[in-house]
Amino acid sequence: MILLIDIIREIKNMHLLTLSIGALIILIWTNQGQAANDTAAAQAQQFLAQVNLTIPPSGTGYQWISLCQIKTEAINAIGENHDTKSCTYTAHGDIKQTRVKENGPISRCSYSNEFYASGTMLTYENTISNQYDAAIKLAGEAKYTAAVDLMQSMKAEHVQNLRVAANKDSAKLTATANSASWFGGGGNCDLSLEGLVNELF
Repeated sequence: MILLIDIIREIKNMHLLTLSIGALIILIWTNQGQAANDTAAAQAQQFLAQVNLTIPPSGTGYQWISLCQIKTEAINAIGENHDTKSCTYTAHGDIKQTRVKENGPISRCSYSNEFYASGTMLTYENTISNQYDAAIKLAGEAKYTAAVDLMQSMKAEHVQNLRVAANKDSAKLTATANSASWFGGGGNCDLSLEGLVNELF
């Protein structure tokens, strides 16, 4: 009876040992896989830096940036007069929304703004694709297969994001200052156009 209990206890111990070894092997494989991914990512960054491509495929993230600025002035006179100016800006990526900032006191000032597709993004898409191809070639020549595979995936993501950004990559602000008639006072605008932009190149 005692012998049977000892055998059962030994089997349990061996089973626990087997489970522990299995868990340890999985942990090692996981760590090795993560280390390999980290190494491939570091290698990819080095090759991309060599071809001057440092922005990730998803871009810099949306941030408010200054796009352009307008100053207009309609001088006080006998008759009405007005001064209209426009400014435009093509971003290095996707414009999510815009806003107009008043830089100081304005009077008799009207303005409008919009954002739209400029139709110029294809040029940048080709440039980015060529940079990835150059980096992939360097990694291939150095026999860094994992880095090559990673950069091919990054290229596909980056190009897709550029195509989406092409829908709204430019913005325009138009402002008009008006004077009142019969020396009723001049008008002026001092405005900045800002955009929430995710830069992709």
